[in-house]
Amino acid sequence: MEKKADLKTMTWKQRIGFVWDYYRLVILAVVAVIILIGMTVYHYMTTKEDISQIVLVNAKSMPADEEPDFSEFMEQYGYDTAAQEVVVNDAYYVDLTSTDTSNLYSYQSLQTVIAGGGVDVLGADEMVFENLAQSGAIADLTQYFSKDELEQLKDYIFYVEDKDTGDTFAAGIRLGAGSWPVEHGYYEKECILGIALGSEHKEAAEQMFRYLLEKSNLD
Repeated sequence: MEKKADLKTMTWKQRIGFVWDYYRLVILAVVAVIILIGMTVYHYMTTKEDISQIVLVNAKSMPADEEPDFSEFMEQYGYDTAAQEVVVNDAYYVDLTSTDTSNLYSYQSLQTVIAGGGVDVLGADEMVFENLAQSGAIADLTQYFSKDELEQLKDYIFYVEDKDTGDTFAAGIRLGAGSWPVEHGYYEKECILGIALGSEHKEAAEQMFRYLLEKSNLD
């Protein structure tokens, strides 16, 4: 019969060895749970709420240390920089003339994200923007701007014909030299900027769109 261990007669080193030998699985499980809880709490405490998702298609990717500063926008509209942030996604590349599988997947992925409300403001070259607008992914600017405001922007408005209705609508604003996307290096010459139809943050989307226009030196 195995003799029961007497912890009282053991040294501290022997006690530690005994406990480890007999309870290591329990100890490891407890440690794993503690680490998991810690990681969850850390993620919750450090993750910021996305108030606006800007997607720039076929844009030049910016390194992390060159990403634009939106602190002025946050302050202007009363957002909390400690808990909220603006995200710029410049990872999408789409070539509508290519039948490459990866390219088709990228475009389908973009359309899915837009339909799911994951895009607020969208910028792209003319061909891609027009295709997205024709497929119903871009909002009509008359939903966000008055007639007088659109009259002031008439020289920059990009009109698109809706494939389903045949109606022409104001889908975006053409931004060229001196505009925010060009000045920040995302596009070499110009892009079309619009508001995604399925945006989950409609108020913030409009605020960001107007802010980017303000920073684009439109006459």
